[in-house]
Amino acid sequence: MLLAAAYFAAAHLGYAFQFSGPVGAILWLPVGVAVAFLYLGGLQLWPGVVIGDLLVNDYTALPIGSAVAQSVGNLLEVLVVTILLLRLCPRKEPIGTLRGVMGMVVAIACGTLVSATIGSVASWLGGVISISSLSHVWRTWWLGDFSGALIVLPLALAWSSFPERPWQRARMAEASLMVAVVIGLSAIQLGRPMLLCTLVFPALIWAALDFGLRGATVAITIICFFAIWGATNDLGPFSVETTNDRLLETQLFIATVSLTALAIAALVAERARLAENLRASRARLVAASDQARQRLERDLHDGAQQGILGLQLQLTRAAEVVAEDPEEGQRLLATIELHMDSVLDELRAIAHGVYPPMLREYGIVSALQSAALHVQSPVSVHGAGLGRYSEATEAAVYFSCMEALQNVVKHAGSDAGAEVQLREQSGELRFEVADSGAGFDTSTTVLGTGLTNMRDRIEAVGGTLMVVSRPRAGTTIRGRVPVPYQL
Repeated sequence: MLLAAAYFAAAHLGYAFQFSGPVGAILWLPVGVAVAFLYLGGLQLWPGVVIGDLLVNDYTALPIGSAVAQSVGNLLEVLVVTILLLRLCPRKEPIGTLRGVMGMVVAIACGTLVSATIGSVASWLGGVISISSLSHVWRTWWLGDFSGALIVLPLALAWSSFPERPWQRARMAEASLMVAVVIGLSAIQLGRPMLLCTLVFPALIWAALDFGLRGATVAITIICFFAIWGATNDLGPFSVETTNDRLLETQLFIATVSLTALAIAALVAERARLAENLRASRARLVAASDQARQRLERDLHDGAQQGILGLQLQLTRAAEVVAEDPEEGQRLLATIELHMDSVLDELRAIAHGVYPPMLREYGIVSALQSAALHVQSPVSVHGAGLGRYSEATEAAVYFSCMEALQNVVKHAGSDAGAEVQLREQSGELRFEVADSGAGFDTSTTVLGTGLTNMRDRIEAVGGTLMVVSRPRAGTTIRGRVPVPYQL
């Protein structure tokens, strides 16, 4: 019922501009309201759309059949936009990326095409419009719905949750100044020629850069309100002679303003997330380096250092024994030699953990094939024809593959087989580690430290890492690293 009431109110707000009719409007806000409700609240709210639309129809100007057809088209429009939005946009931040914004635009465009086509054809079949005006009505209908959704839907999505931290007084003052500038520039253009309609764009960019999606959507709403007000009252750059031109220019202006601000805000959000991820990744790498140094110190102290100290004591005793009993001294020296071999093996094992000699000498494929022999699961490694790459690239891919194989043993079990594929393609070194284990749900499972370390390693050399897994369907780790210069 709340959706039906909001739909009804949004429709009458559009009618208040006095630039709409039974078969089209300069701006149809209910589509944005309905999609926001269904996207945030669930598709099961669709009856609210039907109730609101049936209450809005002007039955004095429309035949019953045309009115019902329009309502069906409007419902399909909302469902199509919502379903595409759920598929094309990230669920957590649907318009927080440029890809999400483009996905939203595609979803709105496809859904509004459905409503415009069904509604205009139904109006023509009902005798409300003539065949000569069908194309004009269709265009007005589509752009009106498209523009209305571009204003309302981003506004609802951006403000559907509160900021994590309340704004400080200085921030509030800057936001108030931004809103005042947007209102002032929008008001100035009401009495000016077309050229001055571009004055609002600096303020629009300011809002998107400094205040992100919330600031951008507020600025879009203010600017579009003034543009529509001017168009419907013969004021400003859109008070052109013909109604058709006025409709088209106003709707295109709304679309341009909305897309510009949303794209800038999305890029700013992506840059902020990238910077935050980079800071977090650097912090994790520093922590990992500290842990590695502590491990080396512990291994050297508890193992090799104690062994060398024992050798020193044995050599001191051997020097005393040789002087008194040469035969016993020879046996003691032989024992010391065996002990020395053991200490050397331990040092080699520690050095192997730092950087495998096989990787340095023979490359990543041979190193992985050698390491796979010691994994407690059946592993096959394929990478014929690969050359040598930079030390950083080979190390990142090698240790990521080894981490993935350790995860196979740890989580999938020793009976689960694994396959490692490496190849160079399109200037990238691509690798894939696939296992036949139990798998997991990537949408609900928090990635562990091992996968986080793998991602950090690959991203540190400019690559990307992706985890694909489903319950009872195994897990596949795919990575790619740019290799513009092959050694």
